[in-house]
Amino acid sequence: MQAVSNTSPINYLLQINEIGILQNLYGRIVVPHAVIAFEEIGAGLLIIDERAGRTEAKNRGLLVTGTSGVLEKAANLGLVNLAQAVSRLLATNFRIRRNIVETLAKRHESR
Repeated sequence: MQAVSNTSPINYLLQINEIGILQNLYGRIVVPHAVIAFEEIGAGLLIIDERAGRTEAKNRGLLVTGTSGVLEKAANLGLVNLAQAVSRLLATNFRIRRNIVETLAKRHESR
C-alpha cells in the first residue's frame, strides 16, 4: 500500500532508529504537503501526528494513523518491540497523551 506522511512521524522514527519499518509496512512513502498529496496520488493511508492535520484528514474521510499507530502495526507484525520503541519515543520531544501510551501497553502486555 502506498502511504503519504508528513515529516513529523519520519523525524521521530529516525530519532528512535525505526525508520526502516515504514518501507516494511507500506512500501512507498510520499512526503509532500500530506493531506493534498494523499488525495492527488490516491494513497491508502495518511501518516500524520499534528492534531489539526489529522482533524482535516478525518473530516475528508481519509484513513489516518500517526507515529504510535505505525509502531503498533510494526509490533503486531513482529518488526519492532513496542515497549522499547515507545520508551525511546518518549525520550524525544514527542508529545502523546498518557492514556494512549497506557492503551498501547495494555494491548501488547501479553505478547
